[in-house]
Amino acid sequence: MESTLPIDIQVLCRRLNPSDTILVFGSGSSFPSGGPIGSELSAAIAKKFDIENGGSLSLADAATIAEKKTDRRTLVDFLRSKLEHLSPSKGIINLPMFDWAGIYTTNFDKIIERAYERANKSLSVTASNFDFGAGPPVSEQSLYKLHGTIDADISLGHRHHMVITGRDFDSTSEYRDLLWSRFAD
Repeated sequence: MESTLPIDIQVLCRRLNPSDTILVFGSGSSFPSGGPIGSELSAAIAKKFDIENGGSLSLADAATIAEKKTDRRTLVDFLRSKLEHLSPSKGIINLPMFDWAGIYTTNFDKIIERAYERANKSLSVTASNFDFGAGPPVSEQSLYKLHGTIDADISLGHRHHMVITGRDFDSTSEYRDLLWSRFAD
C-alpha cells in the first residue's frame, strides 16, 4: 500500500524533537480512549433533549437548541456525564514521557490531565484568559484547552463558558483571546 504522507511516519517519529514539537489534539483524538466523536455527541444531545431531526445537526447546533430548550447547566451536566468516565488510551498515556513545547486541544475531556496524573507529572492547564498568570514553572508541561474544560463553565460558577454552543463560538474573544494568541504564536 502506497503512503499518502510526504514522509514515512517512522521517519517522522525519529526526526521529532519533543521540546521543539507542539501537539494539537482535536475532534476524534479522544475516540481511542472511549470518547464519542462529534456526530455521536450531537446525536446523544438530540436524543436526550428531544430535538427533532437532531441526528443531522452539528454539535454546536444541537447544543444551542438543547440549551434553549432547558438551560446551560443541564446541557453541561449531560456533557459531563458523557465525558467524565474516560480513561486515556495507550498513546495518550505516553504523552508525559516527553517534554513537549506545548500541547493544545479543542476537547473538553480530562484525558490528557489524567495521563499526567497517572504519571505523577505536573501539568499547567490553561482553559481561558482567566487562567493566565505568572506562567507555569519551567519544569511543568503546558496544556492549552482552546474550547475550555468540562469542569469549568459559567453554569458551574466559573467566569467563562466552555465553547459548545453557537453563541459560545461567537463570543470566544471575550474570554479566549490570550489563549488563541498563544496558539497563533
